[in-house]
Amino acid sequence: MMRVRVDDFPQTKGEPQHTLAAFREFHKCLRECIGGKRYLLGVIPDRSSIVDILFLKNETDCVIGMHGTDHDEARLNRNGGNQFESYLTVGQIRTIMEANRHALSQAIDRPVEIYMPPRNVIDERVARAAQTAGFEAFTTGPETSQMLRMDWHRCILHSQPPLEYGRTDELLQRGAHVHLMREAETKDVILTLHWTWETNIGLDHMRKFFAEIPAKLFRDFDE
Repeated sequence: MMRVRVDDFPQTKGEPQHTLAAFREFHKCLRECIGGKRYLLGVIPDRSSIVDILFLKNETDCVIGMHGTDHDEARLNRNGGNQFESYLTVGQIRTIMEANRHALSQAIDRPVEIYMPPRNVIDERVARAAQTAGFEAFTTGPETSQMLRMDWHRCILHSQPPLEYGRTDELLQRGAHVHLMREAETKDVILTLHWTWETNIGLDHMRKFFAEIPAKLFRDFDE
């Protein structure tokens, strides 16, 4: 079976096209494409307004993951993609994570049990901090080291590029739909999208891509 992960709610760079109205359109389109199944949505607490939070609470039933705390682009660039500076201890990172996880969970009135590191960059400290902060799993992707994925294989939710991670126009060109359908016959596959990327290229690409995959192959992310 297949599950879908979506990153970057409400936005990461403040681009004018990445509005809540645009996300509503994306959300509606994606749900139609995957047969109404619940997907995993990476929410950035410090970028989320009260209106964003009320939308998540009252208008969606997504599985909510915490996509870092603020997705500060300058700090991510300085730290090689890692949100947390190298001088921070596991305990200090855990404190930051716990506070943000609790606040987000309380605000949307549902559990937040998956940590989604910005840019998929996570090291041993952050993995241990996430575990002790109450996260049951964390997502990984193309930037995640293979060593960490091996060491933490019981906790990770991985999407393997180039056929399980990317923009739907590129995924369709690569024949990713064929790969996904084949893999979904024997194992759990996680397809990772970014709602901002899909909005930038136009949602027709997403419709065309998912039209190649039977909706019955998708399942709720928390099933």
